[in-house]
Amino acid sequence: MHKNCTFSASRIRYARPFAAALAIVFMVGLAGQASAQGLFGLFSNPQRDPISTQTMSFADPARPPASARPALAAPSAGRTVTYCVRLCDGRHFPIQSHNAATAAQLCNSFCPAATTKVFSGSDISRAVARDGSRYSALENAFAYRTRVVSDCTCNGRDSFGVATVDINSDPTVRAGDLVATDTGRVAVQRPN
Repeated sequence: MHKNCTFSASRIRYARPFAAALAIVFMVGLAGQASAQGLFGLFSNPQRDPISTQTMSFADPARPPASARPALAAPSAGRTVTYCVRLCDGRHFPIQSHNAATAAQLCNSFCPAATTKVFSGSDISRAVARDGSRYSALENAFAYRTRVVSDCTCNGRDSFGVATVDINSDPTVRAGDLVATDTGRVAVQRPN
């Protein structure tokens, strides 16, 4: 036998840790490349999405690919908001639901001097009433942005602001609630 081809027990003892370290480095290198595939993705052939790498022949070369452009939100995306709308000029404000009053009751209590309607949607331009009518289709939708409509008021005095609600007739106030008055804070005292 050739003397360079012999393996001694001491060489094998030193070669095992070296081989283990080399295997770990190799696996870490693969894991870095396939980090989104998980552990079992290392042992299979990952499929690439052919659509994302293709370029359409009719695409505008100056425009970035669709994957590089920000995605537009879906029309119904977002949280639904309930709006109280003053129909004479389209002015609106959000209202919260409450277990002691309907949205229409709350809307009318905040704006008793005008005809109001409740709309719901992710934003006012997409809001829809219970009867199916759209805010954007109202005759006076967004009219408040361009003009002040005479005699269009919630509080009976001017076009801006909501009506002062009598604390005794407010359906959202419960016993123990603190209410700001002209004389300071007052805890509501009423039977539930």
